[in-house]
Order: sequence, then structure tokens, then C-alpha cells
Amino acid sequence: MVQFSAYVLKINVQSVVSELDFKLFNVVEVWHVQVLVHVLQNDKIITAESSGIMIAQAMATHLGIPFIYAKKKRPLTMTGFFAASSYSFTKQESTTLYVSNEVLLPGERLLLADDFFAVGSTYKAIEQIVEQAEASLVGAAVIINKSQRRDIESILILEELMG
Repeated sequence: MVQFSAYVLKINVQSVVSELDFKLFNVVEVWHVQVLVHVLQNDKIITAESSGIMIAQAMATHLGIPFIYAKKKRPLTMTGFFAASSYSFTKQESTTLYVSNEVLLPGERLLLADDFFAVGSTYKAIEQIVEQAEASLVGAAVIINKSQRRDIESILILEELMG
């Protein structure tokens, strides 16, 4: 697992989201190469709307592969789709995530990219969506891993931020 020390981002845990917006792109440039080259072969990056989009886009751009994201509301024009339920502990609400069957194809290998990994609700929903598509989720890469799981690739783990 590739990780950077907390000083790389110089962030305060209380304001992590706003700070990530400003410091994220350059860190992801370095990190994505180290994480993805040594550990994963994937066809696409997948994330959930909306906080993961910036991370997925940065990773996909540097790898030269597409990224897709699960929407929290199904557009009327999305007639064929895969869906799974997810619970946001931050927002204290459940939502259904949707991915069009036009962008997620059988046999594809996908990497989940997101800002945080806490309890894995988004991960489980994305995993279910990928399984419905008969594709495979080859791993997860997040900025901050707040869980005890060490199979989630991350730049930081919560203990490093806490001191």
C-alpha cells in the first residue's frame, strides 16, 4: 500500500473537505501513478456523485482512460441502468446510486476512486452495481481511509491525521 505522510497535504481534519479541493490535484498526480501502476490494471475509473468526481477525473486523465460516476438521481433519459442503495453517514440519509448500462459493460475492470472510505457503504453500492453489469471491481483508491481496512489504497489513514 502506498501512503504519504500527513504533512504532504498540511490539512486540518476539521476542514479536510475544503482543503482537499485546493491541494488535491497535485497530490493525485503523484499518488495515482504509484498506486495504480504497481497494483491495478483497470479499464475505467468509477466513483459516486459528487465528491469523488474530481478525484476520478484527475486519475482517469493521467491514466488516459475513461471515468464514470454513479448518479444520485436517475435522469428520465436513463432507461437502462444498474442501481444499488447507499447510506451517507455524513448526510444521515439513504440514496440510490444509478449507472447507465450504456457506460458500464460486461467484462470491464473498474477502480473505485473517492475522497473518503469510512464504513464502506458507497463501496458496497458500487460493488453491487459492477456485479449487476457482470464487470469486476479491482480495487478502491481514496484520499483518506477512515476505516481499519488496509486493502483500501489511500494517501492517508485517519490515525496519521490525528497525530
